[in-house]
Amino acid sequence: MVVFSVKPLFTIFVVSLTLLVVFTLLSPRYPFSQNWISGEPSLGEVDIWSVRRLMEWRPCKWWLQGHQTALPLETNGYIRVDCYGGLNQMRRDFCDGVGIARLLKATLVLPKFEVASYWNETSGFADVYDLDYFIQQMNGFVKVVKTLPPDIATKEPVQVDCSKRKGQFDYVESVLPSLLKGKEN
Repeated sequence: MVVFSVKPLFTIFVVSLTLLVVFTLLSPRYPFSQNWISGEPSLGEVDIWSVRRLMEWRPCKWWLQGHQTALPLETNGYIRVDCYGGLNQMRRDFCDGVGIARLLKATLVLPKFEVASYWNETSGFADVYDLDYFIQQMNGFVKVVKTLPPDIATKEPVQVDCSKRKGQFDYVESVLPSLLKGKEN
């Protein structure tokens, strides 16, 4: 004869049911969520960062209004991001490059998209993105130039490979010395 213990099964059931009800009530898509009770507009109509919930995305503190430091008057040099792979990988690498340029206080030279020969593709950055809009959006965050200034056009900008994910201090230790060395010459 098999005897089942009812108490452990009942406890597991009650705890599971309680958690399910709590998460359902706090879910942003449920009509009894905090948004619905407070009469606030739905998530699509409000600023995503102003919504307070149990589980939410939070902006980086340095990105918030007032936390961003001004760009330095003098740049540490020029970097160009190497962008390889498909369009999504190139976008990811270039986004990382913008962050690296900000971190190193460098001026970002627009990348040349490096594509494998089997893609048979010749599109450049300006063919994929609205160049002037991009430069305008970066204003105040990182300085972007289309090409090197004429007085240093014979030099190559420091190449940054973002395809292998690294921590920010890896770039400070490996790229910043090259930038500063190139600036002295």
